[in-house]
Amino acid sequence: MKELSTESLDKIRELAGLFLSIREIALLAGLPYKELQAQIEDEDSQAYLAYFEGKTRSKYEIRQKVVQLAKMGSPQAETLSEKYIEDQELQEND
Repeated sequence: MKELSTESLDKIRELAGLFLSIREIALLAGLPYKELQAQIEDEDSQAYLAYFEGKTRSKYEIRQKVVQLAKMGSPQAETLSEKYIEDQELQEND
């Protein structure tokens, strides 16, 4: 696959941030699915970085909001925050 344009990378980042699948991103971004999938699997590619940046930024924003709500006393947010803490500790101990 040729080098992706800045516009394509921005679209990948945006759609990944909505937690769409690679197939859905390819369709909406007008990119060949197999080629996009291959690029996302290559950790040195710009598509990989755009995809994981989009997902990670949205995950960050959601978690930030959940933690904020937990600090304000939301029981559902407190439960989710506890899960985030457990997940983080498990990853750190691997």
